[in-house]
Amino acid sequence: MLPALSGLALVAATPERPHGPVVDHAAAIDVLVVDDNSDALELMGEVLGMVGYRAHLAPDAAEAITVAEAVRPAAALLDIGLPVMDGYELARRLRAIANLSSIKLVAVTGYGQAADKERAVAAGFDEHLVKPISVEQVQRVLDKLLGNA
Repeated sequence: MLPALSGLALVAATPERPHGPVVDHAAAIDVLVVDDNSDALELMGEVLGMVGYRAHLAPDAAEAITVAEAVRPAAALLDIGLPVMDGYELARRLRAIANLSSIKLVAVTGYGQAADKERAVAAGFDEHLVKPISVEQVQRVLDKLLGNA
């Protein structure tokens, strides 16, 4: 399921503004996005870039671990329903990586029952978002977790 894009206004390209909103990517905060749905993964990466974050994309848990070790992102948006290793186990493994114990983790899932949220907290997630998620939700949660609010 793709994230909802309510309220997202894309700016027309002009010579002065070639790619929409101007974002200082040199100062951008690194965020890892993990989703086995390639369309959702790419879309979330684009959205994060438009709101001022530098997205690093991984389609599965194994690649996510490799990327996280190389990049050391400040936060990660993890799809829970990943094949082979689910988002809960991935969260535990990311927290176990040296210099990543303080990474801010956001569960992104289609399940929103109290038991699902409790399981996310037990796995080490800081936030739990239920799909479909909006750009505003993602930005608000990341800004809060990373001190940009």
